[in-house]
Amino acid sequence: AAGGKRVLLLGGLINSKAHNDFRPFRLACIGFIIAAVAFATWLWWRDVAEIVRITSLLSYPGQIRFRGGGFEWNRFFDPFLEFSMTGDHFPERLVNSCEAAGFLFLAPFLAVRVIRDAVRGKADWVLIMPLAVVGLTILYMSVGVPMWAAKASGWAFVYPGRANLLVGVGTAIALIRYLACSKAEQLTTLTRLCIFVGWFLLLIPFLKLTNVRLGHFEVSSTIVATALFVAAIALSIWMRSAVGTCLLLVVPQFYACALVNPIAQGVPGITQSPLLHWLAHAQKNKPDGKWIVLGNTLRAQLLPNFIKAAGFDVLGGTRCSPDYAMMQILDPAKQFVALWDRYAWIRFQQANVDVPVLEATPELAYDIKMPLSADLLDRLAVRHVLQVDMPTDEVPPGFHLIGFHAQCRLLERD
Repeated sequence: AAGGKRVLLLGGLINSKAHNDFRPFRLACIGFIIAAVAFATWLWWRDVAEIVRITSLLSYPGQIRFRGGGFEWNRFFDPFLEFSMTGDHFPERLVNSCEAAGFLFLAPFLAVRVIRDAVRGKADWVLIMPLAVVGLTILYMSVGVPMWAAKASGWAFVYPGRANLLVGVGTAIALIRYLACSKAEQLTTLTRLCIFVGWFLLLIPFLKLTNVRLGHFEVSSTIVATALFVAAIALSIWMRSAVGTCLLLVVPQFYACALVNPIAQGVPGITQSPLLHWLAHAQKNKPDGKWIVLGNTLRAQLLPNFIKAAGFDVLGGTRCSPDYAMMQILDPAKQFVALWDRYAWIRFQQANVDVPVLEATPELAYDIKMPLSADLLDRLAVRHVLQVDMPTDEVPPGFHLIGFHAQCRLLERD
């Protein structure tokens, strides 16, 4: 968003010749905005400087650099096929509805019209500049740049998939400028029909290939309907119809976003969870000490973060920085330091081993395989052990069974 604002600012300065009478006032406003942004940045940096310093020392993300590339082109078209997505219905490969979030890829529709206007001598630099930034960002995401260029420009710190934010914001800035500063264009019925059909025929193969990537998330009829809908948007943009474009974009977007992010009060999934209430009641007996969750299923991997949200002191789960005190016990020789000295998703698993063993996984995670040893658990200050979806009756010495709930087995220190 900040990059988009800078683009508008620079474009405004370039395009300011027609407004020299207001130049001192405009420059004063720009100076005030720059000073305000600088002051807000200083306040922010004062709070996060130490966290940034610590994070920069980690192998991930601190020491990771990117040169771009690897972003599949059809991922730009994913949002066109996600209007039926809800919080419980989303493409499986995208993990969840948050990962599926994106922007409608309108840049091609704008670019075609802007290039046509520029060829006719009607170039608008405030419009061209954000689209140029969008184009360079797409190049970085899809193809990549030399590492020296990525480091010199600062893009080495940007994961290619997250650069899509700039594509969306830049396109939105360009679209608003395009519709606000242009008069609607009158076209013959035949011309409108040709533009509409042309975009429709071009979109069909792109959307079909995108749907294959999404695991056939939508049926064929939805793909055709989507192509018709997007072709109508492209026609409205070409005609510079602000009302038509806004109606076609805003109304469906509100509808789609409401399905994925319904308005709700509180977090009932946590506060009204019977499992959480059962665990909270057990914690009252021994409020001190830590918790550990063991298991091999996805539910076992997610539960540490779930009970962290309830205020429990839990080992593992998602951590932005390493738990050095825990690793001093689990890996005193620092044999696996390259694995744990980073942001990670830590997952504990009970295993028939003598000492803890750390194993990497394909995701930004690692598994800690450990014996169910009372001595090891005491050194970790663990007072509660939650075994999830585990077919076992083993109780380590010094612990006793509290009970069962929803395929979870809770052990407590004597």
